[in-house]
Amino acid sequence: MNKFALLFLGLCLIFNSFVFADKVADQKAIKETAENYFFGWYEGNSEKIVKAIHTCLAKRFIATLPNNQQFISEINYDAMVAYTSIGSGMKKAQQGWNEKIKIEILAMEDEIASVKITDDIYVDYVHMAKVNGEWKIVNVLWKFKNENK
Repeated sequence: MNKFALLFLGLCLIFNSFVFADKVADQKAIKETAENYFFGWYEGNSEKIVKAIHTCLAKRFIATLPNNQQFISEINYDAMVAYTSIGSGMKKAQQGWNEKIKIEILAMEDEIASVKITDDIYVDYVHMAKVNGEWKIVNVLWKFKNENK
């Protein structure tokens, strides 16, 4: 009986080490995806953006009209790539961005993750999915960190 218990324990330890290694690899890939998203935006590097976002991307923020009426503004994959390509993020970078971002994995369950990405300018809450072995951003809800913009 002790031999079977030891064998079972050994198999459990081996299995757990594989699961732990996969989790660490996924966390690294999630952070890399977040970095491609942020640095791609600020560098005007659409290749990094394409690497980070899924073609079904929905990126939203609460916009305020001059009369203080608020609405949800949304852009999709094509718009994000286009805005990046014309350097929209580079303009923000020239306004004092210091290239320090904070990436927090808030939750991760198998092939989905929720991530908070912040820097001096933005706060982004991001949903990622592991699709065909790659982590991609599918949803973003963001705001300017400093309301004075």
